Amino acid sequence: MVALILAGGWGKRFGGHQAGDKQLATVDEDECTLVDYALYDAIRAGVTRAVIVVAKENAARFAQTVGVRIGGKLSVEYVEQTPPAVYGFDEDCPPLGTGHAFLCGAQGLKEPFVVMNADDFYGREAIAQAVDLSAMGEFGCVVYPAGKTVARTPVHRGICLTEKDKLVGICECTLCRDAVGKLYAEDDTCRRYVSENTAVNMNLYAMQPAIVPTAAKCFATFLAQNARPECYLGDVISEFVGRTHSLFKVVRAKSRWYGLTYAEDLRRVRAAIAKLRRAGEYPPHLWA
Repeated sequence: MVALILAGGWGKRFGGHQAGDKQLATVDEDECTLVDYALYDAIRAGVTRAVIVVAKENAARFAQTVGVRIGGKLSVEYVEQTPPAVYGFDEDCPPLGTGHAFLCGAQGLKEPFVVMNADDFYGREAIAQAVDLSAMGEFGCVVYPAGKTVARTPVHRGICLTEKDKLVGICECTLCRDAVGKLYAEDDTCRRYVSENTAVNMNLYAMQPAIVPTAAKCFATFLAQNARPECYLGDVISEFVGRTHSLFKVVRAKSRWYGLTYAEDLRRVRAAIAKLRRAGEYPPHLWA
């Protein structure tokens, strides 16, 4: 079982000065990151290998921090997210999205795997849910209630369109709150209010290698059309479901989500992890 960690983004809204500032932000006294916690939970769920997709200039920083701490606990491989300049974009163009990162990391995989973002905290139970689905040969998406993933600042989310807990598609949009706190979604065409319990994916997926050719086709279409700034993983999955009519299960997460989008999120994430440690969910020193 493999954990594919998407860690190639710039995190501009986080206020970092280089790739990896958000993904390598420390969240406890031992300078562990959210990647440390994701892999700790993944190991407990049965993962034995990690593939971490990073920006070219960032592999060494991961190897010298996360890599040192998890050395000997599971096999780790770093994969470069191909720079946009290779495809003819400007040198200062940001990475081309989670769909592209997924393709870079997954194209060599032959075994079941789970996908996670480097800047999200999913919780022990949710990661176990994804691993269990993948181990059974299933495709699956572990979803969270939208209202628990949005504070006051706008965030990008993928709203899951479902029929009887089966995924039909994913609508990539921005979730915001209005002046009185009501939640709404907007994209290039419209704005509509949504329920606090609307299912959104946070890129926690159970995957099988059969999806990789669709990821390659989606990215090729993205390059040809160049109609949006990023190729999203949600677009890849929507295309895969539409093309193959594959059964893609949607399960509600059994744990709370926390994540890093803006710098002010770091305080909340650190407080949440400290509380979980006090409750005994994690040891005082994670890798001891």
